[in-house]
Amino acid sequence: PVWVYSQPLQLDQARNIARSIISQRRDRGPFRSWTASNSSNEVGFEDFVNNLPANLFPPPSSVYVVNPQSNQTSNFYGELIGADGSREMWQRGVPNSERGLRRQFNLPADGNNAWYYEMMRSILAEITGTGQGKEVFSEAVSRSVVKVFDVYHHTTQEQFEQPFRAVQKSSFASRENITTWPDPIDALQPEFYTGSDKDGRVEITGKIDAEIAATNPATRGTRWLSNPTLRLAHTFRFRDEQSTRTLRNLLRTTSNPEAKIRELGKVLDADYAQKGSTYKKRYSSYTWGAQDSALEEENIPEVLIDEADQNSDIMPDGLNSSIFRTSALGGRFLRLPAMIFRQTPADQGAVGRNYNNDVGNMPYYNGAVSFWIKLEFNGDDPTFSGLLGATQVQTAVGQNPQDSEGSQFWIWKNTEGQLRISRLYYHQAFAKGYTSQAIPLIGNEDEETSGEEEAETDEQKFWARTDVVVNVSNWRAPEWHHVAVSYDDQSATNRIRVWVDHENTDAVNHNIGEGMFCALNEEEPKDQIMIGGFYRDQAVATEGLFKFGTNFTRQGVQTAPSIKRVLANATIDEFRVYLGQYTQDDSRKGGYYTERPAKYANVFMVPFEEGIERRKLRNMTWTLYSPKIYSGASVQFDEPVMTVLNVNGQSTGRTLQDPGGKAGGDGGGRSNQQIAGKYLYATGSQDYGTDFNLGFLGYEIQMRAGTAQGGALSGRTMVSPALDDVTLSVYLPSARYLISEVLE
Repeated sequence: PVWVYSQPLQLDQARNIARSIISQRRDRGPFRSWTASNSSNEVGFEDFVNNLPANLFPPPSSVYVVNPQSNQTSNFYGELIGADGSREMWQRGVPNSERGLRRQFNLPADGNNAWYYEMMRSILAEITGTGQGKEVFSEAVSRSVVKVFDVYHHTTQEQFEQPFRAVQKSSFASRENITTWPDPIDALQPEFYTGSDKDGRVEITGKIDAEIAATNPATRGTRWLSNPTLRLAHTFRFRDEQSTRTLRNLLRTTSNPEAKIRELGKVLDADYAQKGSTYKKRYSSYTWGAQDSALEEENIPEVLIDEADQNSDIMPDGLNSSIFRTSALGGRFLRLPAMIFRQTPADQGAVGRNYNNDVGNMPYYNGAVSFWIKLEFNGDDPTFSGLLGATQVQTAVGQNPQDSEGSQFWIWKNTEGQLRISRLYYHQAFAKGYTSQAIPLIGNEDEETSGEEEAETDEQKFWARTDVVVNVSNWRAPEWHHVAVSYDDQSATNRIRVWVDHENTDAVNHNIGEGMFCALNEEEPKDQIMIGGFYRDQAVATEGLFKFGTNFTRQGVQTAPSIKRVLANATIDEFRVYLGQYTQDDSRKGGYYTERPAKYANVFMVPFEEGIERRKLRNMTWTLYSPKIYSGASVQFDEPVMTVLNVNGQSTGRTLQDPGGKAGGDGGGRSNQQIAGKYLYATGSQDYGTDFNLGFLGYEIQMRAGTAQGGALSGRTMVSPALDDVTLSVYLPSARYLISEVLE
């Protein structure tokens, strides 16, 4: 290298250089580099200085170009040595305390490079007012935004679902018993639906779902065969292996959208039907095909399976219908066969006086249903929730006394905070399009009726109607509760029995009409099971089971018919139907969530600039919503354990103690000392091969569901923690100006 020495700057020269620098910074902001490329539209400091007027610097005749390593007189070395003050300056050089700083910023740091130090000191003295001149050239208040670290987030479902293979882990092997929200990924197609880009979270999976997910898809159907009394099972989550393959192939192309919708909807079919695959099929236009009917009650929207932002009725934890997402008039209800599979919408599904118990999905005389329910309103809120409606048709509506026979079964929560169950044996109903009279009308649902009109009653039906109410006013949203109801139409005392949270409630049966029947206040009843809400086409609006009017004009004039559409305002999961009395279902008297430990792992992928081999870690924080029961019971909850992997290049995990710890401990928070100030190294991975411009920081959290303490649910896993907002911050190799402005 060679050095340049000039005579000292005069006061006026230093002042003019300082003014030029201040003017340039005021007009264009701070200098961002020493030199700038032509395409950057920036001005580097060196470029700026080179373009200043020549009279701001000492004349060229006073400048010496020196090679300190040579003793030749041609470089004026001797003249420099002999000049007044030169020897002292040359020997003093740059102070040792500044050499490291100058090297960091690529400035000359040689001990014999003192001319540069002295010249810059003179200029800076004029700028700051610490030199000979005390004149203030300019005053301004400036504000700069400087970026010193990068921030990476995992907060959407898509980020929580991202596949990875790194840090000796993978998304396939390192995630167990967890469910992400809000899209129902398993019910869709995990290979093509990557999760919502909206805010998401990670929760623990339900008990039955966890067991099914851990089994081979090819053999999942065999789990239902061990219980000979199980007639129908629906998990609202898993599709069979054949449907998964078919949907995968359809989604690979852009053609045949109708086939995709049809196949996507097959997850709405039941998981298992003892009577065969036909009885698994839901009633829908895609099941019936082109024979879809224009009958009014069939023109209800169908249950929708889609992404959450497309208003899917299938959630990650079950079937949901709610006034938060749709009006009652737009309610979508899942319908399955009760006693026989109806071939068309117009088919009423009559089995032709087949007086056997073992018929179809729902036994005719003696059976049971069970399900888990999560209300969206508290039990004592004045909201109406239609949970289950079932009609079993023996003979279709007709003119003869022996026509219009069957049974109905309803489960709902009324506005009084009660779970209500009604079972009716009916003979005669209204024909379609009733306007003025029953065709024929023998009696009312609220009154028992004998066989005066030569109707042939079923001797195995002891009562015409039975009602039961159970107090559930203490239920709180959004807690899970288990409900099981059995019915025995041949019993004189306990036709209906109810279990709430696996405990028998000894509900009092209110029986009407021994050896009699009801005249059904419904137009053309059809054989079906409705789950997650129900509709009923009543001929008389304010009579019978549901006395609220839905058929009034804006002027208050009543019209006919009166179609009741009742949403569940709840999520229903693990629906079952059994033959015979209810004993015990596959929940095994456990809680809703799995007792198994849940494990979730993911990685942050951090880019590295060329030539950078490591980056300093600042902190990692996360949000954890602890499980809570709102109905008064306490919760036994083991704190989750969060570990990070690949810190300082080490494969062993480091346990982090503080989910919300602040870097530096400001505000009383604790920084995670296992990560703060440590390093992340650029490494490759199985998926990125030899690309070593990436670093992978892995994390893994292990957690368990909360166990209720006290009450009917005591000792059962009833609530899940939720993981959200995992955030990693990593220091930049050097700070960056983002914006700088001079304030007026």
